[in-house]
Amino acid sequence: MKIFDDVFRTDVRGVYLLTKLLAPALIETKGNIINVSSVSATMVALGSLPYGMAKAALDHFTRLVSLELAPKGVRVNAVSPGMTVSNFVKRLTGSTDEEYQKWLAATSKHIPMGEPCVGDDIARMVVHIASEHSRLVTGTIVQVDGGMRFGNFSNAFSSQAK
Repeated sequence: MKIFDDVFRTDVRGVYLLTKLLAPALIETKGNIINVSSVSATMVALGSLPYGMAKAALDHFTRLVSLELAPKGVRVNAVSPGMTVSNFVKRLTGSTDEEYQKWLAATSKHIPMGEPCVGDDIARMVVHIASEHSRLVTGTIVQVDGGMRFGNFSNAFSSQAK
């Protein structure tokens, strides 16, 4: 239960508390909130139960809060990255550098666009959502995953995938 509680404390409760704390200032400035979700919110993968549940809760929180804050001029959205090249993912796979590169190459074959995200892909989408180009976008979960959600990743993080 510790892992479950830690993940929900960070990914759900933390976002809830920050949103409630900052909402008055965002209403005053007509700001917007962009939560960071994950493709794990909608995909089923072994070994991702607490994380996937927390990100699904975050997605629904994003939609619900967008209804509350939209009439006050605040937009609330989320970006939902797919597989992202990062030290976090490397640790999840328990790999050496060489094994991680092989794992990335193998799993990239299941991504329709053929490659995982990098941080800049996600950052550019956040900038776009925050901009006036997205002035009427609220309550939306934007997938930045190269189509990963359509691939077969049910065992991507299990011990069998190594």
